[in-house]
This record gives sequence, structure tokens and C-alpha cells, in this order.
Amino acid sequence: MSKKTTTTVTKTRNGGIHDVRAYKKACQWLDNHTFTNGQLWHVVFKGSNGAENLNRQDYTAALDRLCEKLRDGGMPVEWKAAYEQCPTKGHHRHVFLLVEAADRKPVGIIRNRKGGWLTNMLAGFNLECWVARPQNAIHKTRKGHPKRYAYVPKTPGVMLDDCKEWLSYAFKARTKEGVIGPIYSSSRKKAKKATAKELVPVMVAAAMTNEEQQTGDTMTPTTLAEAAFIHVGAIYEDAIDAEMHLGEVQQHLGKHGIHKPMLAIKNELNNLYCFYGYADSHPAPRVMSYAEVDAVLAKSGRRTTGMALSHGQGQMSVPAKLVKPYQTHCNL
Repeated sequence: MSKKTTTTVTKTRNGGIHDVRAYKKACQWLDNHTFTNGQLWHVVFKGSNGAENLNRQDYTAALDRLCEKLRDGGMPVEWKAAYEQCPTKGHHRHVFLLVEAADRKPVGIIRNRKGGWLTNMLAGFNLECWVARPQNAIHKTRKGHPKRYAYVPKTPGVMLDDCKEWLSYAFKARTKEGVIGPIYSSSRKKAKKATAKELVPVMVAAAMTNEEQQTGDTMTPTTLAEAAFIHVGAIYEDAIDAEMHLGEVQQHLGKHGIHKPMLAIKNELNNLYCFYGYADSHPAPRVMSYAEVDAVLAKSGRRTTGMALSHGQGQMSVPAKLVKPYQTHCNL
């Protein structure tokens, strides 16, 4: 590693590795991390509204706020960062975040949606950001959807090697010239806060009362609760990676034998699994009355359902693939 001056990511137009020693330390950081489910995120901060922001205090304060938000949500986080000066992007900062996602999922926080928490927080520092996805297909979900992060295993292998390749982008030689002041920085160790594991037994204690499950080895309520928590969290994460709206999330849970009302799903996404704001930004399609559906069908020359006459003002949920045509005709 000490003699390596380029990677697949940094070769050719990126000019190789700018600081081999700093990159070597970053690779050791990934090799020696202690997280159970480490997720590596690449977030790029720059001045907002096309204006260049050269104030490093803004970048530092914004990153501190983001890390504080993650830690308060039960997700320990570490980071490596590098400043760059680009003719097109201007002054900006690459940050690679390593987040512990064993109990809570950071995707609800690290989202640069308009009106979202991250976007609003950065605006207060005259900054904006974008989340750069890993490019290698090895980091896709089980169903082939691209992820916004890379899972960082603890054992050597192809996936860990690719995480190091991706990380090398922050250490490329291109765009380092012209940066005033120190280029590279990293987080310091923070005391670990309480995680959701401490809350899981309480959450399911009522459901586990008077129930025993024998599987050869006796499983305690605590271990069963943790397994259930992780299982449901993985199902939610698959749905969010696929950008499902709330109605589709409900159906996705149902396919796995988990039946919950919309309000319960929204509450779990926001408060239990830390997908803050996802339910509000991905609402289920509007429910239409039979009379409204018949009006749309009649306007387009198609046969009506006739349900309005027999069911009065009853309602039906319009399939997702039909919502847009209805909205186009009725401006719903």
C-alpha cells in the first residue's frame, strides 16, 4: 500500500493519489473499524445557490450537526474528509461517513431532498450537498436496486477492496491544487450513546408475554426481539431503496407476513427505524370516491363502475399505475 500511487478510481484524468500516506491511513481505518453493520456514505458539500463558500467554519459546523444528528439517533459515526478547488464546482468538501447501522438506518437523515432536514440545516450555513452513490454493482440490493452507500465488511475480500477504491476518490490529485490550508481531516473517537437495542425488549415485551418458542435451543425474549427488529428493519430498507410510496411499503410488508396500518408504518419509519421524513415525502396515492372515479371514466369515454349508485360516496384506492392518468384529466 505504501508504494501505491494510483487506484482504478484515481488513475488517468484524476491524476493518481495526491497523498499516499493519508490514503493508507484511510484504508487502515476501514480495515480496523469495529461497527457491526458499517455503512460508508459519500457526501459532497459546496456553496449553495451557485455561490462559492470559502468559509471553513461553515463546513465544519455543518458536518458536526450532521454527525450529532446521527449519534442522537443511535448511530455512531466516523469520517474522513478532503477539501478541493475545482474550476466548475469551486470550493467544496468530500466527506466519507462510516455509520453504524446495526440498530437504526441513516438513510432517513442523509437525504438531500428539498425541504428535508439535511437540506434545511445546510442552508443555514450557506451550503448544499449531494450524495454520491457507489458505482460498482457489488453494492446493489438483493433485488438489484442501487444503494446510496456501501456496506463495509470486517473481513478482507472483494467488497472491502472496492470500498477502498471508492474512498480513494477523496485522495485524488486532481483539484487539490489551489486549496488554501490543510486538505485532509478526520473524526475523533466519540463516546458511544445508547442504541435502539436497549429499547427493543420493552417494545415487544407485551407481545412476547406468555409465549415460548422452542427451536432446539431456548431463545430468550431479548434475542427474539432483536432478531425481529433487524428483520423488519431490513424489509423497510429494501422498500426505501426501491423508492416505494407508503402504500407500496404497506404491501411490501404484507408480502412478508407483516400487516400494519399506515399510521403505524409512518410512526415506525420516523421514530423507531430513523427513516426521518420518508413517509411524508413518499405519501400513498390519494383515495378517490366511486363518484370521482366514474366521472373520470365517463369523461374519457370509458365504461363507469356503477359503484357510486350502489355504494353512495364510498371510496376506493386507485392503483398506482392509474393515478397519473387520473391526475392529468381531473387535476387531483
